[in-house]
Amino acid sequence: MIDKWRRHGFGRGVGRAKASLNGRDLLDRLGKASILALAGGRRLAAALAERARQAPAAALLTALSLLLGLVAPIVVALLLVVDVGLSGPRRVGDVIARFERLDYDLRAVTAPGSPVPRIFLKRLPQDWRRLAEAEPRKRAFIMILLPLVLLENGRVLRDRSRLLEIKARRTGGQPVASRDRAWLERLALAYGLESVDLKELTGRVDAVPASLAIAQAAIESGWGTSRFAVQGNALFGQWADEGRRTMVPSQREAERRHAIRRFKTLGHSVRAYLRNLNTHRAYRAFRLHRAKLRAGNLPLDGVALTQELISYSQQGPAYVRALHRLIVKNDLAALDGARLQP
Repeated sequence: MIDKWRRHGFGRGVGRAKASLNGRDLLDRLGKASILALAGGRRLAAALAERARQAPAAALLTALSLLLGLVAPIVVALLLVVDVGLSGPRRVGDVIARFERLDYDLRAVTAPGSPVPRIFLKRLPQDWRRLAEAEPRKRAFIMILLPLVLLENGRVLRDRSRLLEIKARRTGGQPVASRDRAWLERLALAYGLESVDLKELTGRVDAVPASLAIAQAAIESGWGTSRFAVQGNALFGQWADEGRRTMVPSQREAERRHAIRRFKTLGHSVRAYLRNLNTHRAYRAFRLHRAKLRAGNLPLDGVALTQELISYSQQGPAYVRALHRLIVKNDLAALDGARLQP
């Protein structure tokens, strides 16, 4: 596996990945130091109070010194957290090195008992567009996107599980607690409903097959090479009115006002994509087909559901055929059974 990646120029990021681990060790030590400093706060406060009774001016200087000593480690630790957590990998090699350390392999995660590691990239590596060969880029793109799709699907399915429990209680004539009624109202609002309609809500609060999500991201972003994906974390080409959080297509017609929505992270893009399919009237047929699969106790089939996305692109039937071919050619359907590491 390692040799395969390196043949395509992916070996250079290992050193940087190891350096990031040292940074995490430093962060852990600073965090522990901060906790120890805070633990001694009561004793210091008591000593300071006694000193204030004896010499108020000296006590003020002592208080300032102690405050600086307590706060400084915490501030430094927080700054490091921001740096480690928000700065995405600079090179694809860094990402591949992380995958290799965790034995993350697409063939392995399709087997029972081999979950997908919890690796959630916030953005694509800076050198993503410089990859010369298509196949390594495709494989890395799938590996980057799969955990994000599973994470967001998991959030939706947790809501669905609670929704089905409440629905079953109501069907059985049991009372619904006030906190559950309030939660249903918030959920209905989030999914574009003016009031709680359990049947409609059940059809909306559901997952999207990983194969379908990855295929659409690949087509809409050119396997992550589009300007919208690299600069705006926009993987699914979602339109929006032109504004501060959008990107204007370079070849947009003068009379048009649409733009591509940009996102803070790749994860936000995936979340918005799921919400789009689960709420927009254009994808009602998709939701109905998915509901029929659920009613028949059948797995969600990404290939079968592609036919309901004719409205997603102006290409219409050609877009559906392209989705179907991409899923089959890249064996994405095998990923529909993948599960995220607990």
